[in-house]
Amino acid sequence: MDVHRLDQANRQPPGVLVMGASGRLGRMLAQGWRHADMTLFWQFRGRAPTAQGLVWAPIDELRAPRVLEGRVDVILCLSGVITGDARALEANSRLALAAITAAQDLGARHVLLSSSAAVYGQSAAPTREDAPTCPDAAYGAAKLAMERDAQARASAAGVGCTSLRFGNIAGADGLLGAIRPGRRPRLDQFADGLGPVRSYLGPATLANILHQLVTHLHEGGRVPSVLNMAQPPAVAMADLLDAAHIGWDWAPAPEEARQHAVMDLTRLCALLRVPAATPSQLVAEWRAWQKACE
Repeated sequence: MDVHRLDQANRQPPGVLVMGASGRLGRMLAQGWRHADMTLFWQFRGRAPTAQGLVWAPIDELRAPRVLEGRVDVILCLSGVITGDARALEANSRLALAAITAAQDLGARHVLLSSSAAVYGQSAAPTREDAPTCPDAAYGAAKLAMERDAQARASAAGVGCTSLRFGNIAGADGLLGAIRPGRRPRLDQFADGLGPVRSYLGPATLANILHQLVTHLHEGGRVPSVLNMAQPPAVAMADLLDAAHIGWDWAPAPEEARQHAVMDLTRLCALLRVPAATPSQLVAEWRAWQKACE
């Protein structure tokens, strides 16, 4: 394709297949992408609640719906399993491999996989994408296996693939996402008297950053095979609860608890426009998403 025709093609909005539309991240993205300049296809395993939705069970049905052939530039795989035994968690790899196969079948140029900072394990310093991986729980191990399986399949297939290692997402995390009326949160208190510190991402910022990433790919840009996904700087969980005006209590941190789970975001910030995280901004985005879901 010559430069003029490539330019004309890129004037068309990118086509995006979102796998895992019924999950919490999928629902956050549906809210954040309501007015985005993209052609969106939302994958559901059961009944599709939207006109842009399609029913496809990737693990059971090896091939993606042919109606999408030639219409998808990027596949965003948010599908995954968080809990369960090793066999249940293996579904993460099977879903990722289904996304790679779908990219081959549909002619998509790139697959974005939802991974996790849990692949890093314990670290006293902010972790870079090229840091050693040593997950300390079954979920992190499953996500790391997913990354490796998918990259091997994508390389053999000639499909671009990026593992997005998400930090905590406000409202889909174990803190704000677990807030319930009448339940007072408890935070681990460590030897220095302080609590957990995490890399965070707000729901609206999540949608914005992923939109930027899809647009970058659609325009022919390159994306590394691994990308940490959060906003700088890291945020203390106590500050989040204070910003939300939610009362909380300390609890002694168990020996295996991690005080710091912070990612280095140099690579992401060099590629995209990423706003700074503040407790008030994260809480505002979380509450706006909650209100939209009412």
